[in-house]
Amino acid sequence: MEILDDSSNSRRRFFRAFHNLKIMLGRPWLQIKTRGFRESVRQFSDALVCQTFYVFQLDSSPCFAEPSASPNLPSVEILEGEPALQRLRILRRAGGSLPVDFYRDQLSDAYRSCLVAVYEGQLAGVLWAYDHARPGHFVQMRPGDAEVRDVYCLAKFRGKGIAKMLISLACTDHRKGGVERVFAVIHSENEASKRAFMAVGFRRVAALKRRALFGPKFKPECTQPNPTTIRRNQGTGDEPALALSARNHSELQPMNIDLSDNEAAWNRAILELSGTLYHSWEWGEIRRAEGWLATRALLKTGGKPVAAVQILERRLPMLKSSILYIPRGIAGANNHPPTVARMAAWLKMFVLDRRPILLRMDPSFLDSDQTRRALLVSNGFRALPDEWSLWNLPRATMVLDISGSEEDLLRNMRRTHRQLIQRAVRDGLEVEAGTGMDHLRDFYSLVLKSSKRQGFALHGMEHFLNLRKQFCILGDALFFLCRQDGRAVAAIFCGCFGTTCHYFHGGFDVGLRAPGATEILHWKAIQWAKSKGCKYYDLLGSATPHPPKEGNRGYGLYNYKKGFGAELLYSAGYFDLAHRSSLYRFFRFIEEHPSLIQPALKARSIFQ
Repeated sequence: MEILDDSSNSRRRFFRAFHNLKIMLGRPWLQIKTRGFRESVRQFSDALVCQTFYVFQLDSSPCFAEPSASPNLPSVEILEGEPALQRLRILRRAGGSLPVDFYRDQLSDAYRSCLVAVYEGQLAGVLWAYDHARPGHFVQMRPGDAEVRDVYCLAKFRGKGIAKMLISLACTDHRKGGVERVFAVIHSENEASKRAFMAVGFRRVAALKRRALFGPKFKPECTQPNPTTIRRNQGTGDEPALALSARNHSELQPMNIDLSDNEAAWNRAILELSGTLYHSWEWGEIRRAEGWLATRALLKTGGKPVAAVQILERRLPMLKSSILYIPRGIAGANNHPPTVARMAAWLKMFVLDRRPILLRMDPSFLDSDQTRRALLVSNGFRALPDEWSLWNLPRATMVLDISGSEEDLLRNMRRTHRQLIQRAVRDGLEVEAGTGMDHLRDFYSLVLKSSKRQGFALHGMEHFLNLRKQFCILGDALFFLCRQDGRAVAAIFCGCFGTTCHYFHGGFDVGLRAPGATEILHWKAIQWAKSKGCKYYDLLGSATPHPPKEGNRGYGLYNYKKGFGAELLYSAGYFDLAHRSSLYRFFRFIEEHPSLIQPALKARSIFQ
């Protein structure tokens, strides 16, 4: 599906707006009679305001049946076509004031058909349907399409199943008449109608913002789609509780997108897709404890995972909006055009639902990979020129290949690093690894001293407690402490996921001169990572501009990490799906001028 901006077709837009204006104003007496003067004025003003609507489509294998009667009102009578209109006119004259939904035939001749529900001689409900040949529909349809709209039940007959029965019979009539696709457009706040249509077999395929005065903005795919479906299953633990599926016609097998709520199944899929720690369930839970909401979507083909994203959402109450972030982008087949296109289409729908300022991802592929970059851009993402970000993962990271032998790793280190490791052993520095609270307290004390000395922002103790809870309890992370005469002089924290060991944080006490303390800690962490089956040791960011040059701020840290033999990897950067343009421009202005919020970031970053 695609969301259209009809500005290019101004003539069609003008005539559709004129038709709708004629409906609203052509019979003002009828509007005032049925709704009252105040309500009529309010309705007209609402027609000029953008509102959110959901587009639903009937499943290709519908779950509806042809009910002969409502289970709660067994004697209800359903009339179709001209008999329905004749009975409607008679009952309107006898029934006094009725809602305007019962007068659509007088307001416009754009309808395709009408169904009327009658119970014991009283009007109970009505349904109007439209096709592509009339200008009153909300969806830009082609021959063979129809739209069900204006389903209304009087208050005393609601909750009796009449609306579902009207919708079912209308869909059955459309299918018998050769209609291939049936659509419905429902206001986002109309929960009763959404439940009724979904119970019959409709599934939501799009969300759009439009003014009621103007014409449709939703154009379905030209090919017969297998509409997005939502199914809830009780599951046993390995099954996701909510699943979204859709067919990509460029593939022989359907591509299904599942929202996962099972930790074991999610991590298993991420490992199969060679995802990173930032795709893991544990990372999402850590961010959740810091105020982010995690949504995990898994794309499958033939039941096999092919791609996955972990979407983090942070509410910004002051702006009455949110930001969405996908750390390290799409895991899996991010170089496969149909897969990326399917995932991008789903992400656009997700953005329409959440209405954030933006959705950002920072994929892990390298900046030199122009094919993957072009693939994201062609699917609607905006590539940013930024070299770094205040609230996203760094582009430039230092990664050490530890798949070789320990002798090879030592040989590839800088000579001074090897010598410092040997000196630490000679000086009797002791390395202790553990996961206890005493290890965490000693570690945090040293990191806090480094933070104050070097002036960088640091997470609170709660962050490290969450890291310990998510990783250490399972044996996938350790605190490494170097002690001299029983006193902790340096500490690092590392965790494993898949084939990579990640260095999270580190610090040392500059007042206690202990040459080689940090070097031997990293060496012990590398040995532990190799024992866990890891092939890479991620030393985090380079802390310099790219490419790094001597004299740059942070060059010393880059040079220190390079001394272990680490290679600088420069990722493709940041890609945005902007949604709310004015807020997005403001947000980007703040990002491009970080000095405006630097004091706040030193205290506690609002984005972490």
